[in-house]
Amino acid sequence: NYCFGHKSSSLLLCPYDPGTPYINHNSESPNAKIVWSDDPIYHNSSWLDEPVSYFDNVWQTGLAFEYIAISDIKPGDEITVDYGPEWEEVWTKHIQQWQSPKGAESYFSPQELNENPSLPIPTHDEDNTLIGENIDAWCHFSFGSVRKDKHVWRERDMMANEHLVQRIIDRTQLPDDQSYIYTLELVDETDGDESGLYIVKNVPRKALSFYQKNY
Repeated sequence: NYCFGHKSSSLLLCPYDPGTPYINHNSESPNAKIVWSDDPIYHNSSWLDEPVSYFDNVWQTGLAFEYIAISDIKPGDEITVDYGPEWEEVWTKHIQQWQSPKGAESYFSPQELNENPSLPIPTHDEDNTLIGENIDAWCHFSFGSVRKDKHVWRERDMMANEHLVQRIIDRTQLPDDQSYIYTLELVDETDGDESGLYIVKNVPRKALSFYQKNY
């Protein structure tokens, strides 16, 4: 996710070394710097004299960076480089103008929800951005052969396939063990191309799984 460019060129260089994203910025006391490699096997120095248009039909790697220590680096020290004043100016402006997206205060990651079943899942009225926009929720349930406007979850439904949750309508806390049951709107796509939305009540937390929604 790091690219290298120059203000006088439209060409971006995107390294694919796995360690590159972990080398952070430090303009005051960096302990490393980036230089062109002098290894002829990985670095084609003649490319540095070519115009940008030359690379329109280049589909291979031929340039290489090296990270050179400019001070002693001890085991456990973070490696940092100076990204340059242009980057620092833009980053500072970005931080000053940053505003949290809607729903950030109540956001849970899918990992948090899957690992901690005691977390109360926001209903659609409480947060209409979490389920559906940011996270996909799936529920084990069997509709059987009869489709009704409202269904009731049963223990045997844990063995059924999962269906996509369209909305979390309601959440009720159980007095005995402080857990929650939910009323959901599920998508049923078992009838070929036809799909319907059905209300399912009394869904326990264990019947739900959460996944990050694809971009």
